[in-house]
Amino acid sequence: MWRKHLFNRIKKNLFVSASMYEVQDLVLIHMLHITFTLTFISALTNPFLDLPESVIYGNFFAMFFVLIIYWIVRFRSQFVLGRRLYLGFVLIMINFLWFETGGSTGPTLFSILAIIPMFTFMVDNKNLKFGYLIIGINVPLLLLAEGYNPDLISYYSSNTQRIMDIMVVCSIFVLFEIPLIVYVKNTVIKQRNSAQESALHKTSYITNLSHEIRTPMNAILGFSELMDQSDLNDEDRKSYIQHINDNGNTLLLLLNNIINISKIEQEQTKVSLSKFSALEVVKRIHSSLSFKQSSVVDFKIIAKNTDDIYVYSDAVILYQILSNLTFNALKFTKKGYVHLDIKASDDSVIFIVRDSGIGICESKQASIFKQFEQARDDKQLFNVNGSGLGLTISSNLTEKLKGQICFESKKNIGTTFYLKLPIKFP
Repeated sequence: MWRKHLFNRIKKNLFVSASMYEVQDLVLIHMLHITFTLTFISALTNPFLDLPESVIYGNFFAMFFVLIIYWIVRFRSQFVLGRRLYLGFVLIMINFLWFETGGSTGPTLFSILAIIPMFTFMVDNKNLKFGYLIIGINVPLLLLAEGYNPDLISYYSSNTQRIMDIMVVCSIFVLFEIPLIVYVKNTVIKQRNSAQESALHKTSYITNLSHEIRTPMNAILGFSELMDQSDLNDEDRKSYIQHINDNGNTLLLLLNNIINISKIEQEQTKVSLSKFSALEVVKRIHSSLSFKQSSVVDFKIIAKNTDDIYVYSDAVILYQILSNLTFNALKFTKKGYVHLDIKASDDSVIFIVRDSGIGICESKQASIFKQFEQARDDKQLFNVNGSGLGLTISSNLTEKLKGQICFESKKNIGTTFYLKLPIKFP
């Protein structure tokens, strides 16, 4: 058991997820992996190659210094400081190894050429020219120093020794750097494609959103003008008022969703904890969304024995989540039922929104919680509007409350959403 735990801990500290870091930071982390491996293998092989003691001790110092930089980067998240320390360290080691391992006849010049591509990925464009300038000046100076003062260079005792040392360094860079370059290339392409896809989604969303806002606004303005007729009877007046209220509530929910998604993206959503009745929240939702109820849809609360379920969480966020789920259920249910239920266990409460609506087609089920995605199938129901934000917001807000959200759905049969929250916010 302890071996598995140790292995998982090492794996977590060594391997990183591309989605967690910028490309420059990813390259820095992997270059630290390469540098540590290079110095470690060199420390093991250099004594057998009979290299100077200064080189052997220098490798142990380099291993220790790389570990310090790795700690600064991975566990302190000081990427700018780590990048500066690493580049300074590489510059010092290049100059040191040049004089200690054969100068231009050793592996140092090859190491410089191998590091430059990674240096290009690692440094931002603003500072890249200064780095190239330093390397461009440093290498000719080393060559001049070697040419005019060859006694400064420590040469290999044999040509075989020199070739073996170059082979060790070359093998390490081939094994590690080529996969890294391919990895960085694929990561950059993936991020670019993701950005282009996101831009297309946003363009489509903005177009759809303008339609979503205009529709209830036109209805509100249209029925408001009709209200001004002098010969309007009471029955028509009540009908127009109902239409105005319905479209006003739809518009309000849409605007709330836009505000909520903006807060989520800017990480401004804060959890305000209080103790409240789960059933009271469900009753408020039932009351506020009754305007969406059709005469052929049975919209009711079926929860039983839930008066004593009190939850310590954020009532406002919970109300927003359940409102979106219930609003969608009513919107996509033309006949049948929409039922709200509550079930509780020792440490959690489950809110259930069950409907007999059109269901979610299988092709949409994997992506319904993504931003700007809609659960409906355009061929299935083309005349139902929606901004594609409700489920995204619900998913994000559920994470804020340390809960879980899932669903079951069958096309043309119905959908059931389950929202599971801890009774006491951890």
